[in-house]
Amino acid sequence: MPSHECLDQLDRYLEAIDKKILAGGGQTWDCLSPPERATITAYFLALEISNGGIEQFFINPAGDRWRETHDALKTVGATRLADLFEEALSVFPNGRPSTDQLTRCHQYEEAGGHAEQLLLKLTNAYYDLQEEGPADCLYEILTEFAIKQLANEQNGGA
Repeated sequence: MPSHECLDQLDRYLEAIDKKILAGGGQTWDCLSPPERATITAYFLALEISNGGIEQFFINPAGDRWRETHDALKTVGATRLADLFEEALSVFPNGRPSTDQLTRCHQYEEAGGHAEQLLLKLTNAYYDLQEEGPADCLYEILTEFAIKQLANEQNGGA
């Protein structure tokens, strides 16, 4: 489980990202740098999983961004979670879910009970990763990534 200090630092970075989105009009994430976009994308995955598992990510609109989410996990350094995510993709035709929510839900439904069982197993594996320690806890990884990005910004992007 992440420490309170970890979550506080991550919250501060996410608040700065929120302010930037609002200052940019609040409609898109176009105003974000690639690291900011990766951070918020991976964070939204964590929220989806916390609220209903990996299955929820794919059946909700968040799943429309599955490619970006997969890339974000790699960008922030959540490699073991990226592996779990890749395994979850296997329940969809050719490992490529539709970016349309309704179509993706139909794909998932057609995959049957095997898909549901696999995503449940992967959700449990996600929670196990969160408990194994900072190297695999997504919140810890995001915090470390955010700290590096903030330091990079303070150093003029060097």
